[in-house]
Amino acid sequence: MTAYQLGLEALGRTQPALWRSLYPRAYRAAGEWHSPKVPAVMLGSAVSMACMTPWDLLPPSMRQLYLAAARCVEHAMPTYFVGRALLDAVARTTPPDDLAWADLPLPHEGLSLMLPRGALRHPREGDIGAIVLARVPALTPITFPAVGAPTRRLSDDILVAAACTHESATCPAYDCTLSAATHPRLGDLAEVTAGTHTRATGAAEPMVVDDTQTAQSLLSLAIRLALLMSARPELIEPGVMTGAQRKARTTEPVEYWTPTVVGRTYRVRVEGDLPPIGSHASPRLHWRRGHYAAQAHGPGWTLRKIIWREPVMVGEKDINV
Repeated sequence: MTAYQLGLEALGRTQPALWRSLYPRAYRAAGEWHSPKVPAVMLGSAVSMACMTPWDLLPPSMRQLYLAAARCVEHAMPTYFVGRALLDAVARTTPPDDLAWADLPLPHEGLSLMLPRGALRHPREGDIGAIVLARVPALTPITFPAVGAPTRRLSDDILVAAACTHESATCPAYDCTLSAATHPRLGDLAEVTAGTHTRATGAAEPMVVDDTQTAQSLLSLAIRLALLMSARPELIEPGVMTGAQRKARTTEPVEYWTPTVVGRTYRVRVEGDLPPIGSHASPRLHWRRGHYAAQAHGPGWTLRKIIWREPVMVGEKDINV
């Protein structure tokens, strides 16, 4: 069994209260995406490790996962399933480097973003099924009292994104964290290159180039998706509860939901001279990148609204054909 499978079995059997808080809903009709159990196992493993290990001895990535888990549970584990075409467009959109991430409009202060299968991969370790994004304020008590986890308070605000490659045998977890004291703006992301990642065994390993690039892409992509949800809330299709069922060895029924999907029907915009179907013309297709802008509005133009200028697929007919 892989480390993910072992963690899934152990959490459900030995810590059912923790598991229910991290996996409060089961989802139907979500086959395009990896299971929401993936981020739940990753976060639950960090909380379990924090219950057994002194905080100062925890690998840094496990500390960040513990903090992210607390924020997600505080908001009832919000989970968004991202459409493939929209994810591709968002990845081709440039975020505003000068925006302070403290002002980033998040739908929740802790959330999970489920990615389509094969959409994001670590070059060596495999598929990344979900990104957990959390903003943790300084001095706020962070704890899981139901499982005896320690209470922690940070001296500085942080923004953290984390993920694991659950199909890998040792299920390595990666995080990328911005601190308000040292990296207050979105453009500071490129400077965050040091750190470690942690395998399910608890071993912390220095990050090589592939790990660093993966960690940076987690936070960069999560930030772009958060900006998108602020700019285009109409692209969010809320899930609905379809029923509940009591399972063996459980005291509470399991709720079943349809997934909350971002961009289910989104299609990439296409512009330019594209030949009709059956034509022998050879169009040269290229992307025109999108970007986000903070548009001034309100009294005295003091407020800011996020605007998404979408990327466009542009076609130009090759006249030499």
